Amino acid sequence: MLLQSGIIDWSRKGIMFEAVPKLLVPVVESVCKTRDVRLQFKDYIRMYVNVNIDKIEQVVTHSLPSGLTVGKLEPYHAPILQRNWMASSSTPTPIFTNTLKYCDSVAISDECGRVVAYTVHKEYGDIGYGFVDEKYRNGNLFNYVGKILFLRILTSGKYPPESIYGVIQDENNRMIVNAETFGLERTSFELNWLVFGNSHV
Repeated sequence: MLLQSGIIDWSRKGIMFEAVPKLLVPVVESVCKTRDVRLQFKDYIRMYVNVNIDKIEQVVTHSLPSGLTVGKLEPYHAPILQRNWMASSSTPTPIFTNTLKYCDSVAISDECGRVVAYTVHKEYGDIGYGFVDEKYRNGNLFNYVGKILFLRILTSGKYPPESIYGVIQDENNRMIVNAETFGLERTSFELNWLVFGNSHV
């Protein structure tokens, strides 16, 4: 597919490949090399699966602090996603806009309407883009938004439990603990994020 014309605009400034299995990374890199686009960002994240609804229901039983409300992210929140994501400098805003247009999310806002925590059910199935404002990181808000989104997905009837997963860097111990709180289990399967830049733009 990468070799077919008209699928990828190779003249773009930034070209991103998300969730590439480890075995396919050399293929992507080889094709991009023939197109004269250079690797700018590369990272792998491990898949966590087997979400457990019984464990989810036990997560975060207290109410939100006064002044905070639950809602969702809208397409106009795309700059917030872009600013807080690990590869924000290489990812065009339309990707985030379309994700928020077509995918579910949960967000918490303060009394001024400022988004302070969120997570998103991304386009290829994982729960991602998780973020909590530094001021609120001791308030368990990450698990709060995660619980709401997990339960919403599982009770919707649209997705089998085995299709729901998370991806986490091996060194992110705090996120690993959070994932295990929801019953997610570590696998050996790696997904890679690759961003290439066009040297002629």
